[in-house]
Amino acid sequence: MLGIMLGQCINEYLEKRNISSTVWINLHALHVHGTNTTQSIWKYGDTDQPRSMLEMKRNPIIPFRDDKGSHRLAILRRNNNLEQLELQSFEYSVICQIVDQQNSRENIHVERFRRAYLPADQNWLAMSAWQIGCFERQKGQTLIICAMRCQMNPKCRNFYFNEELQRCTHTHYVDSLLGKKWGSGKSTGWLKYERRSFIFFS
Repeated sequence: MLGIMLGQCINEYLEKRNISSTVWINLHALHVHGTNTTQSIWKYGDTDQPRSMLEMKRNPIIPFRDDKGSHRLAILRRNNNLEQLELQSFEYSVICQIVDQQNSRENIHVERFRRAYLPADQNWLAMSAWQIGCFERQKGQTLIICAMRCQMNPKCRNFYFNEELQRCTHTHYVDSLLGKKWGSGKSTGWLKYERRSFIFFS
């Protein structure tokens, strides 16, 4: 079964397609959770606009119990209903999607990255296939250049940097854990920096 990552275009997708079989749709992966539902917004790469009340009623946020699942929340569409899916026993292929961006050289892009932290006994390497997303690896980078290239790429959600290996890995479209291939099989030394906010000045 293929998973399709959808952001704010979820309603258009569901309205235009008559789905007869079960389809896994990764909706929440492009979503930032605030302290309450009204503060939830779409991540950079979509439109970064608050969800409308109508949309929240149509597609309510369903929290997932497992901490690891928070990296890749998913819903299931079956018989015109959105249902929560237990991810622990499933593995999926992933199709990544990005919507059109409004780009202009007249715009100045200002943004902050925040370092993310894990408990001492955990690491950023994914243990399951469903935790892995889309990546781009860059070699011989400094931390600043790694951040700058992520900031300039509308597909980049966050990045991982390893000082010892001088390696930079960007995650595209969705906030994901590192696969063993992309983390070079090395669980230590990786730092994660999250794309938290951005402002356009015109």
